[in-house]
Amino acid sequence: MDFDFLLEEKEVLAEVREFIQSEVSPELHAETQQLGRIYGGEEGRAFTKKFAAHGWLVPNWSRE
Repeated sequence: MDFDFLLEEKEVLAEVREFIQSEVSPELHAETQQLGRIYGGEEGRAFTKKFAAHGWLVPNWSRE
């Protein structure tokens, strides 16, 4: 049995990793450390909006 990700899944993972590496600023990191979570402050909310704009915030499951 093959448990490896499909090519399309690997591409999404790479895209998400690249996004996170480019968008996590020292300010966001400091704010997250201070608050103990990413979504509580101004930097975190801005990051979450950008992340959600890509459709990555929640999984999209097919009706089947």
